Amino acid sequence: MGVSVNLIKLIVPKLLPFFVTFVLYFILSTYDTRSEIWSTVVKCAPIYSLILFILLYGVRNTDASYTYKILAGLFFSSIGDLLLNINLFEYGVVAFAVAQVAFIAAFGFQPRRWDIGLAMIGASLGALSVILRSINSTVLRLGLPIYSLLLITMAWRAVARASTDKKELPKILGAIGGVLFVISDGFLAFNKFYVNIPYAVILIMVPYYLAECGIALSVVDYKYLPVQ
Repeated sequence: MGVSVNLIKLIVPKLLPFFVTFVLYFILSTYDTRSEIWSTVVKCAPIYSLILFILLYGVRNTDASYTYKILAGLFFSSIGDLLLNINLFEYGVVAFAVAQVAFIAAFGFQPRRWDIGLAMIGASLGALSVILRSINSTVLRLGLPIYSLLLITMAWRAVARASTDKKELPKILGAIGGVLFVISDGFLAFNKFYVNIPYAVILIMVPYYLAECGIALSVVDYKYLPVQ
């Protein structure tokens, strides 16, 4: 109980900038302001707030490599947000692909849990086959399957990492983040290439920001929390 209370005391104040920028984005997203500088800043702000959270939490010597990889993933995610907001979709996909590689490197490949990976890949292939029928761009027809593989691999590794007998909240939050990332990108792809989805901004961006938040919170380590 003491650890849980201390965990809340440790992270909530440092997450206030994220909560504020998260709400601000959805207030201002009612205006059609794509490609404008201020809307790009507002869209990227929650991700930079999560980077700030990690920096305020501190990089511990025992898990510095993991933390730096998560920071790299968040940074390239923000670049992807910027590029998507100024209508450079293909370049945005590349930036997010780099982000997924960073997250995969952080989550690692132990335990393997091939059952989880194969189930996720199978589901993604079905969705991807539907979307690709509506895409004429050769670049996207080649690039989206590659990005999808990286995205699903990231989610697989996040979930597998949390599936050990020893349940740890930061790992569980990272796994939830990985799954939410897939949900967000799924809505984005279907909305962009297949059918207009009502309330698409909410369905895409709420899971996206919560995904990045869960992944950012995975850097928290119980070992550094004093127990009351």
